Amino acid sequence: MRGLIGEIITRFERKGLILVAAKLVLILAIQAQKLYKMHKGEAFFQEFVSHVTSGSVFVMAWQGPMLLLSLDSVEATNPVNAALGTIRGDFALTVTSNAIRAPESPENAGRELSIFVSPSELTDYSKPTERECFLE
Repeated sequence: MRGLIGEIITRFERKGLILVAAKLVLILAIQAQKLYKMHKGEAFFQEFVSHVTSGSVFVMAWQGPMLLLSLDSVEATNPVNAALGTIRGDFALTVTSNAIRAPESPENAGRELSIFVSPSELTDYSKPTERECFLE
């Protein structure tokens, strides 16, 4: 871990997203293989599995309007191709060590979330600034 959790959370919160689950985990090999199953058989598959199981990972679930479009702030997997100002453009070291994993579709988001987070761990709330206020 490189001490970037707070910075990454801040970027998503500034986009108006709401953090609904978060936990620090050690990913098991079986979970990593499920996470990257679409890449099974590719040369880098084992490298991804080894990397993501090599230490702690901060798993997060977000909700909000235009969530997947907001994840554009994550940017290209290869940091060489990621724009400055994006999470990977600013923090990624290599394709494998790219600071964040983000799904590319609602289906993948649900699949990836189910690997790490149970439904009972998800919260449902709104920010106080988004609630209707009544004066007495």
